Amino acid sequence: MRDVVVVGAGPVGLLAAGLLARFGASVELLEAAASPLLRTRASTVTTRSMEILALHGVPREDFERVEAGHWAGARVDLQHLDSEHAGLWRLSQPRLCATLRRWTEEAGVVHTAPWRVVDVAQDDDGVSVRSSTGESRRARFLLGCDGADGTVRAAAGIAVRTRPARHRFLRADVQGHPVAARRFERVGDLTVTSGPLEPGTARIMIHDRGRRTAFEADPRLVCALWHQATGQRLDPDWLEWVEAFDDEEVVVTTLRSGRVLLAGDAVRQCLPVGGECLNAGLLDAHALAWRLSAVLAGAPSDLVDAGVAERLAATWRGVDDVREQVDVLYGGLPPTGAPSADRADRVGGLDLADPSADPPVGRRLADRDLVALVGPAGAEVARASLREGVAVLVGEVEAETVGGRRVRLLPRRDGGSTVVLLRPDGHPLVVHEPETALARALDAACPRVGVPVP
Repeated sequence: MRDVVVVGAGPVGLLAAGLLARFGASVELLEAAASPLLRTRASTVTTRSMEILALHGVPREDFERVEAGHWAGARVDLQHLDSEHAGLWRLSQPRLCATLRRWTEEAGVVHTAPWRVVDVAQDDDGVSVRSSTGESRRARFLLGCDGADGTVRAAAGIAVRTRPARHRFLRADVQGHPVAARRFERVGDLTVTSGPLEPGTARIMIHDRGRRTAFEADPRLVCALWHQATGQRLDPDWLEWVEAFDDEEVVVTTLRSGRVLLAGDAVRQCLPVGGECLNAGLLDAHALAWRLSAVLAGAPSDLVDAGVAERLAATWRGVDDVREQVDVLYGGLPPTGAPSADRADRVGGLDLADPSADPPVGRRLADRDLVALVGPAGAEVARASLREGVAVLVGEVEAETVGGRRVRLLPRRDGGSTVVLLRPDGHPLVVHEPETALARALDAACPRVGVPVP
């Protein structure tokens, strides 16, 4: 029996499988498709997602760096973000998956395809999954990353909340013919967007504000509406792929049912603005992987429950943000909300913190802040610990206080007196009352597992 079976070999499933393997779990990745995906659904990786990929050794050479993003169509400069990975990073989904697949194989993940899950059953000791051919696998935990229409969520009986669609869209890939870049250009009721995916291929998207019924994925309709809005004539034969979709929102009520967990598009479905679903899914994978690895090592199961609650709250913040952008872009409403600096943090994925938690969860520490806290040599040790899924406790703390926990102790070099506990995701928990708050912080980030780290 393996520690974890991951279902779905998209970017989220690949990242989760690779992280779990690097944190010490035995992992098998099951994929329904016999061959890799050849179509791009999302290609934008945020600053925060790139920080995670870089920390854990995912090659970055093929990514294209972009200095600005947008919020509801308005340019947002990201160069000033406090990160060596400031900006947005673009790579087509097939190439991203190929990169992550090689990375997971190096970590020892077993890949099995085609393997279509048709049934899931769990008991007190583990989870069993059965394929369409009658094969079965068993693991201590199952992580479903098989998308909005996947099997795992339904088989686990996890309910969803929905908001009905208000806007309908067409998108297509134009291959072998030039298409000028356009950013949410409005002509009458039509709003059109276009941009390059890869050399020789452009993605176009069309919204018709006057339409109240669903589109059909008809290449002739795409060409007619595109010509109406832009004056450019396209031939249906140039369209490699056409899809009709809408902005219905679907969010799970929980990411967990017993030993079954969800991540990625199995958790949320909303309009693909700013790569929201892709990047939220990558953060799901990271958040669940370090917690699940600790539980596999003997930590209490409620460590995963805390991560589930955190990711569900972050999901609703992200979906609500997309909804506000959709209202501005396609509903004609004026933008509202936070100032531009906070918008940049949001677009870059650096806005995640929870000051209301006990103890408060701070924003992830940037490299500069980490060096200031523990010094250059300490920062290298801290980064190595985070790569192993191990928390870092900074400050004057006796080793006996943290016995039996996966945590590495480092002295504080910046002159501060409070204790800082860096979770394995780099988010700090600041402890002002060592007698009481330190125990709560340790339980929140690295509960006793009987695996002390020297």
